[in-house]
Amino acid sequence: YRPTLFDFLAHNAIDFYASGAQAGNRQQDAFDLAAESPVFGSTPDFINWNPETSDESSLTLRAIKLYQQLLAFHQADAEQSAFLDNDLARLRFGHNKAFGEEKTSRYKAALVRFADQHADSVISARALHQLGTVIQGEGDFVKAHEIATTGMNRFPESVGGRSCFNLIQYIEARHSRVTTERVWNDPRPTINVYYRNVTKIYFRLVPYRFDDY
Repeated sequence: YRPTLFDFLAHNAIDFYASGAQAGNRQQDAFDLAAESPVFGSTPDFINWNPETSDESSLTLRAIKLYQQLLAFHQADAEQSAFLDNDLARLRFGHNKAFGEEKTSRYKAALVRFADQHADSVISARALHQLGTVIQGEGDFVKAHEIATTGMNRFPESVGGRSCFNLIQYIEARHSRVTTERVWNDPRPTINVYYRNVTKIYFRLVPYRFDDY
């Protein structure tokens, strides 16, 4: 997915610009990446987007321009892997950097569009893994499992397919956890039991001498 020296250097620069370590003082007219912007739009809309800002020193803006150059550079490639890899990467970049109430919904819609339009590419399985991960984080394990299964079945031996398999294993894993207050006073605290993919959990309460502790 990095077939030229330009790809290699551009992605090194993007990694630098996107790093949280580069955050510093913000100027008054600092550029902010809005979720409503073309960062989650169609590929042509994103390539042709000219962000209106006077903050030419913005690292986020520089990363956006590099993604635009990379996509334009690979748009006419006979083999579209590098183009699709960059297109998926700019969506993930947008999810990490954009702000606004519509960010998650637009990101999910963009991933669905990408996975549907490029279903014949192994990279679509990575898009489905990213989509499943977001939905799993929202607590909809059934939907996330369904999406991950689609990605795994589509290209089981690919990076995306294996990532989908791992997500399925995480969703199906048995899990239990008990929490309570470390120090008990009146009124007595509750003992909270959290569980997933189990029907019965057995516990034993063991007395312990405080002096020995």
